[in-house]
Amino acid sequence: MVARLTVVMIHTSPTHSRGARMAETLVGELIGRPGIDLVLVGPIADMDSNATDRLTLESIATDLAVLAWKPVSVTMEELAAIGFAGQRSPHVGDVDAEPCPPDLRKIFAFDLNGFSEAVPVIESLQSLRRSQDVRTFSINGLGLAKPVQRASGPTIREPRPPQPSPSKGLDLDDLLDQLDRSDS
Repeated sequence: MVARLTVVMIHTSPTHSRGARMAETLVGELIGRPGIDLVLVGPIADMDSNATDRLTLESIATDLAVLAWKPVSVTMEELAAIGFAGQRSPHVGDVDAEPCPPDLRKIFAFDLNGFSEAVPVIESLQSLRRSQDVRTFSINGLGLAKPVQRASGPTIREPRPPQPSPSKGLDLDDLLDQLDRSDS
């Protein structure tokens, strides 16, 4: 399964004149990019508890990148104030963050004021998305594992297209992943 990265872009006024062009470029480049799910929300501080933007944020259960025109520390404080759990995590655009324990959601926060153009932000997001593809795991009790039994001859199976389960219906995430793989 191709890993996906949710990118939340907080819509506020940029602090410099080229910021509007940069924001437009970011949205244009990120919308529909394979493996990236772009979510646009209004200012966090203005979100009511029943606001659509707040409910959208609450529906995100994975690691994510947050793009804002504010210092990272302010963005993290605002997210904490509305009960959005997660820990600021290091990336190319935020090397000061402490590494995140594996049991917490990672928030890769970007202060867009620190960038003069969109390209480095997009490249950093692509790098984060690719890093989500790397799956790590530990093998506990390596010496206690049962030996793997292999078949005596090669087994060849023709791939079958996925069939929707009558009780579940279509798996939209799976369909999106298939589309992403076909773009690669």
